[in-house]
Amino acid sequence: MIIKSKARKSIKAVKQLLEYVMRGDALYRDENGKTLFIRNNIRGHSLSDWCREFTVNEAKRARKMKGSNVVYHEILSWHELDREVITLSKLEVMAREYIRLRNPNALVLAVAHQDKGHVHIHFVISGVEKGSGQSLRISKEAFREMKLSMEQYQQVEFPELEHSKVDHEQSQTKHPTDKEYQMKLKGKSTEKEKLMADIELIQQKAHTEEQFIQMLQDMGYMPYYRNGRFMGVEGQRRYRLKILEFVDSVFLLNEFKNDRLQSLNFHYHR
Repeated sequence: MIIKSKARKSIKAVKQLLEYVMRGDALYRDENGKTLFIRNNIRGHSLSDWCREFTVNEAKRARKMKGSNVVYHEILSWHELDREVITLSKLEVMAREYIRLRNPNALVLAVAHQDKGHVHIHFVISGVEKGSGQSLRISKEAFREMKLSMEQYQQVEFPELEHSKVDHEQSQTKHPTDKEYQMKLKGKSTEKEKLMADIELIQQKAHTEEQFIQMLQDMGYMPYYRNGRFMGVEGQRRYRLKILEFVDSVFLLNEFKNDRLQSLNFHYHR
């Protein structure tokens, strides 16, 4: 599964998020018309009640600091090809496991959606624990470990969700754009992925920068330069070639005779 998290720093965002996740036209419903709706440490039964509970809980923050994360919007998503084997009971089991791992003392409202071609669960999570007022901020490393735990849990409990397997070890520091994220959910290749696949073919044959550039052009790519120096490739956006150490799962090009092209990796140039 794909797991995303976005923090909001305004208490006004709580109402906006709750209104968004409770949209009737987006809700996931099984064959009996039932949907997934979980309240964790929340007592109210209406949107106004929930907003009030989140606001009161935030006011009890133990350590008040400017710019604190007031609410988190987190999402679990599954591949569209697994839609037929996903059930309400499976969603509930995975949602409750996620809440347990994230923090069972948080205020959480979880709702399943089925719009955008795939099933996913939205979590609205408080910025602090109920009662203690301790921050629920999570480090990148802790979030990565939680994603690994959820992935392992899914593969053990629901191996039939074979299209939704994700290697979270491969993406520790880079995050896809919204467009890339949606394309990944739909099982489509992004321009970046296609470019990298083509580069893998080119790097097996090219031995100089000139050969590398010529082969790029032969495959329909347009190189771009800065101050007369070859910098990268133009597509729907620019992809800059930057010399750096090996990170994540992105491949490294073979060593070129031209030292300037050793250990290349792709970064977006906005």
